[in-house]
Amino acid sequence: MIASPQDFRHLPELTPKARTLPATFPALDHATKAQPVGSVGEAMVIRMEPQSFRTALIRHAERRCRVGDRQLVASTIVAVGVLLAVVFSFVLVRFVTDWPHLRAATIPEQDFAKRYVESPWIPYLHIGFGLAYLAGAPLQLMRRVRIRSYVRHRILGRVLVGCGLLSGGLAFVFAVLSPWGGSLELTATFVFGTWFILCLVRAFRAIRTDNVREHRRWMIRAFAVGLGIGSLRIWVGIFTGILLLWPGVDDPPVPDPVAFGVSFWLGFLCHVVVGEWWLRRFVGPPD
Repeated sequence: MIASPQDFRHLPELTPKARTLPATFPALDHATKAQPVGSVGEAMVIRMEPQSFRTALIRHAERRCRVGDRQLVASTIVAVGVLLAVVFSFVLVRFVTDWPHLRAATIPEQDFAKRYVESPWIPYLHIGFGLAYLAGAPLQLMRRVRIRSYVRHRILGRVLVGCGLLSGGLAFVFAVLSPWGGSLELTATFVFGTWFILCLVRAFRAIRTDNVREHRRWMIRAFAVGLGIGSLRIWVGIFTGILLLWPGVDDPPVPDPVAFGVSFWLGFLCHVVVGEWWLRRFVGPPD
């Protein structure tokens, strides 16, 4: 059969003058001991069975897919780290800003800050349980950490599910009492908060029936939507910057209520979509 150089376009230094193929195409070495017998124009003539040739190409394609998967996983880990850094940075700034008022029992002048100081228990319990969940969930999804001790994995998993459920429930209360983004924030909180709690419950029920695969998939869904709070803050920053630079807009509220509500929808919706894409991209999610 005749193999065109297009079939080997990803391979380095492969020319019609090559004397043997296994050195530059390792997959062929496993499929057959093929040797080039000549060339026709720019094509290389190879003596091998069509089935062996297809097998070699499939193995080469699978090898390239595995490399692409590793790159995707590495990029995802970096993105998760960045979003976690955004969340923890926001919480730190929030606490440093509110602490003088909490200690002195005073109310800040900024309306947005009043939400966290007037009734601090609800927002800060929501934040605290949420931070605990986001900090521990990545460890639960890492295979190397998980296999070291399944007992610790189960105990930490129960603790994190409890933290997630408490944080999600308090998010409903906080949104009802202080909906800075109005109906947009309120509806987004109920839609994605319900999805977050449902994912945790489904994950817990799956592991109770020893369905590890479904348990893992639902945990990934829960973590994906929970991490949306980081993207939400990024969207708020983008919209706030646009409003501050927009001509004709004098002294806009920071953050703008409408932009804040839209950011809720954009941040969480993007993460739900990406989470579902990830689960379909990796039928058995990689560790």
